Order: sequence, then C-alpha cells, then structure tokens
Amino acid sequence: MTEHQTQELPPVAAFHYQALCGLCLAVIFLAQLNQGLLIPNVFCILIGALCLFSRLTLGPVFLLVMVGVAQWAYYFSLGRGSAQRARALEITDIILCAAVVGFVAAHFRLQSIWQSVLPSDPRRRAGPPRRQFPWLRKQPPVVAQKRPQGQITPFELAGLVLSLSAWAVAAQILWALLPKQVEIIGLPPRVLQMIVVAWGLAVGFLIVRGVFSLWRFRQADSATAQLILQDTLWKETRGEQRRIQRWLAWWKWEKRERGQPS
Repeated sequence: MTEHQTQELPPVAAFHYQALCGLCLAVIFLAQLNQGLLIPNVFCILIGALCLFSRLTLGPVFLLVMVGVAQWAYYFSLGRGSAQRARALEITDIILCAAVVGFVAAHFRLQSIWQSVLPSDPRRRAGPPRRQFPWLRKQPPVVAQKRPQGQITPFELAGLVLSLSAWAVAAQILWALLPKQVEIIGLPPRVLQMIVVAWGLAVGFLIVRGVFSLWRFRQADSATAQLILQDTLWKETRGEQRRIQRWLAWWKWEKRERGQPS
C-alpha cells in the first residue's frame, strides 16, 4: 500500500474502541443468554457498561471476575458437568472468549488514551497545587502520559479485531489437550485442569518476564549497567554495610570522647 493510499484511510479515534467495547458487551450478553444465564449475565453487562462510561481502571478485571463466576455457575452449580462438555470446540465458547478478550484489550487501550499509557510516576508533578483528599496537603497533580489519539491507525484496530478469533480458538484447543480423566490426591478432573492452567500461566509469565528482563539488560549501555550493578550490590549488602558504618561511627565517637585523634 502506497503512502497516498494510507493517507486516504478514514481516521480512527477513541470512539471506535468504545464502539468495539459495546459490540463485545452485546456479544457477551447474547452468548451467555444462549447458555441460559440471565441474572449473572445482566450483572456482567452492567459492570461492563459502568467501567466503559465511568472510565473505571479496574473495570476489565471486574468483568473478567463476573464472567468467570457466571461460567462457574453454569458448568458446576447447575449440574452441567463434564458430561455435556464432550465436544472439544464449541462455537458459543469461542465467541464468548473472543468477546471478553476484545473488551479487555479495547478498554485497556482506551485507558492509555483517557488516563496514562504508562503507570503514573508520583514524582512527576505539574500544575497548580490541589488537595485530593481533605486530610492531605495540597500537591500539584501527577503528570499523565496520555497517548495521543492521532497515533491510532486503522491497521491497529483491524489487527485487534482479526486476532480475537485466533486467540479464542487457540485457548479452546489448549483446553481440549488437557487431561480429562486424571485424578491426583482426590481432586476432580475439572479442578485439576484449572490448577494446571494456573500453573502454566504463572510459569509462562515468569519465563517471558525473565527473557524481557535479560533483553533489556543486554540493550543497556555501560553507564546504565554500572548503575544497575551498584543498585543490586546495595540491595544485597545494605544490612552488612549499615552495621559496619554504625560500628565505625561508634568507634570514632569513643575515640573523640577519650581525646584520642581520629
């Protein structure tokens, strides 16, 4: 695609991500309504609408918890166990998974536009001082590093939408590959599957974090690497250094009290 054709693409703004969140909420409602859920489904939609219009930071987390509770009630509390889960892939689950991932991803991208693309640094403040709470002293507000809406491209939005189904199908395939009839220390197979998934996600997160940390350290220059080593040395030996300096200060004070030269 040429540069002239790229400039002819319609502009993308935060409204498009809001529309995507609304579409995902509608899909979540229809998918869970097809499963026979009503009251938990209504709570899911209310929480999603609340975090969308009030710009709630933890809104996606609350939605995930509510959808998880609703699905737990559907497959366990209602007595619909593994007997009705014989099929490896179910269209309703794939659609529901894609809609939940789409809402969470779109809402977090909206937060980078509304609030800050990076975690707020309390040391960076600017503007007139104001009091956030009555019992706190006045301070300048924290600088918010918001993402400009002009950086949103149609390819970014299209890539997110097209990747939702792929992630949903991959999740269903991985869930189908988990052992179904294995029992350890009397745990039900379904609970064992959840434990395996939780441990897999935790170990995978640690591995990815270690790889990215190693890559970041490899990209650092000599001055940054020396600063990191000095900080690590201080964290590992600060107790011993503090104890040694206290003994030295006490020794100098004793010599001064006795009139001896330091």
